[in-house]
Amino acid sequence: MIKKGVSFCILGCLLCSFIFKSEAQEAPGFLSKRTKASVGPVARFYWNDLELNGIYGLSFSPQFNLINNFSDVSLSLDLEPVIGYHPGNDADPVSFIYAGSPATLNLNIGHLATKDFRSDMGIFFGGGYSADYIRDTLMLGPVATTGLRWWMAGRSFTIRYHIYFTEQDDLNFAHSIGIFYNFGPWIQLNRRNNKLSKFARPFRKDLN
Repeated sequence: MIKKGVSFCILGCLLCSFIFKSEAQEAPGFLSKRTKASVGPVARFYWNDLELNGIYGLSFSPQFNLINNFSDVSLSLDLEPVIGYHPGNDADPVSFIYAGSPATLNLNIGHLATKDFRSDMGIFFGGGYSADYIRDTLMLGPVATTGLRWWMAGRSFTIRYHIYFTEQDDLNFAHSIGIFYNFGPWIQLNRRNNKLSKFARPFRKDLN
């Protein structure tokens, strides 16, 4: 079962990577206008017999805008598939590989809301459902999320937090946090356009 979950996540990551590579080489189309992605390390924490334990992994997170009509506001469907590992410790001596993903509907404001975003920083929040396979147990349940996005050193980053509401016997997820590098065919183009827009803004006021 673990092998199937890991194989499914790897296949999904490879497929999304192929889509983004193809879109980046072509003229802007439907997918490139609405889709972005991020990759980064994630720490997920779960309770086991009243002890808090950590799982540490890597996530490739695709995001698709469902409502894309405003420059700094959007509604998106976000996934955060993670492949991780729990090293055995005193709280939980069992070492295991973990695979899972929350799927959330998010309201995005500001930075990276759409391909035409103008803000240097942004916030998002939302909720959805999570499926996680941990220690031979499939856990399903609601999840809520929030986070920040911003420019740093000429690149776009996200910090994302999830809180889980899943419970099964003495095992349940509590929280996860990750920091991500955002990429997509239009992110750097948008940064250059925003610089030109800010430079030209005083001249536009003089003309009005």
